[in-house]
Amino acid sequence: MRIIYSIGVNLGYQGLGNIARIDTEALQNKGHLLKAIAASTAIKNAPFRIETPPLPSAFFRIRNYVIRDNLFDLWAASRVEPCDIFYGWAHHALYSMRRAKRLGAKTILYRACPHILSQRNLIEEEYRLCGLPLTSNINQCIVNKMLREYEESDLIVVPSSFTRDSFLAHGIPAEKLKINLLGAAQAPIQRCSPVDNGVFRALFVGGAVVR
Repeated sequence: MRIIYSIGVNLGYQGLGNIARIDTEALQNKGHLLKAIAASTAIKNAPFRIETPPLPSAFFRIRNYVIRDNLFDLWAASRVEPCDIFYGWAHHALYSMRRAKRLGAKTILYRACPHILSQRNLIEEEYRLCGLPLTSNINQCIVNKMLREYEESDLIVVPSSFTRDSFLAHGIPAEKLKINLLGAAQAPIQRCSPVDNGVFRALFVGGAVVR
């Protein structure tokens, strides 16, 4: 089985890039990865082929997600070659999926967040509950493109039952959805010695924004 993996971020760098690194390494270990297509890469001496745009630093200076993701997708489409499966991330994959389909591949779309319409509704509701004016929401161009990706992909992979249920609520058939839970490296956990000095401490990890 020959799989092309495509994502429009820095492969191997933080967040989405780190998830993609784990994915591609697993596919390579199983002998299925034909190549990875990414906006740039932080992986040094990768044991598999990674293709990136000619000027990745200039590419990331484009701050508009709609323009940047679509430029990546159009470029990635030109790099798609015959394969069995094309695996692309949502909003990075419509044109490259179409190219892969024309070459006879099955297409898998990965969506890390809820259905785009659910996500938009949740953001609007949260702003309302906070009593704040809606100053930021999802660009309609992003919504339109993702809806096309959902329709045209052969399979949609999501990381949780919550995300799957959001797709079901918007009419995506259950047989088109697959949950692939996020995992963690199995390295031993280094535990620190407990400190009991009467001081209450709380740890918050995340972003302090309405979204």
